[in-house]
Amino acid sequence: MLSAPATRASADATSSEFAYEALAHGISTCRLRPGTPIRERSDAARLGMSRTPFREALHRLELEGLVVRRPKRGTSVAPLDAEDIREHMVLREAVEVTMAQRLIAGGVPDLSLVEETLAEQRQAMGANEVVDFLEADEGFHLLLVQLAGNSAAVETARRAWLHVNRARYLVPLGAAAMATALSDHEDILRALRAGDVDGVRWAIRRHLEEPLDNLLTELRGRHPEAFST
Repeated sequence: MLSAPATRASADATSSEFAYEALAHGISTCRLRPGTPIRERSDAARLGMSRTPFREALHRLELEGLVVRRPKRGTSVAPLDAEDIREHMVLREAVEVTMAQRLIAGGVPDLSLVEETLAEQRQAMGANEVVDFLEADEGFHLLLVQLAGNSAAVETARRAWLHVNRARYLVPLGAAAMATALSDHEDILRALRAGDVDGVRWAIRRHLEEPLDNLLTELRGRHPEAFST
């Protein structure tokens, strides 16, 4: 279902930006699954806008590799590509490690907001609310980047998440995977508080790299239709 995320759509956003946010959110959370057709007229009307700004948003998403346009076949959500997901995970890792090191070098700030995301994850895990867990998971990582005070890094991380999240939302996490992710986050936070540069680097890399191949293998087994041929 196509809708704009309330937390990311501001009142003064342009129609094109609003459409981009709505589409990007739908694609990254798999509300719009790989291969889903996007119909300019009806989807633009659903968002209360004309086709021109909606088309501008589609062009931006096409440049980012999230939608594809084919002659006589229209526009659809791009299929998954394992290499694309790996490349964006590498980008995420580089940004997060660098920003974590910057946090330590500058003196670790108040991390209470980060602690709140861990509490949200614990609550979601206890209630087996996978989507809530994933949203809090993303919030944990983006907060760490934001606290480093580099707006370009935040935007880079957000864009990388759009690609990586498509795989994460398509195969829901089980209880064991949620527990492992939460434990990894606690290790990252512990290393940050201790000012342990090597420890935080290792914790982030282990957290991001180790589950990826298993996730892609499971995805191919359960949703082969979602991948490009």
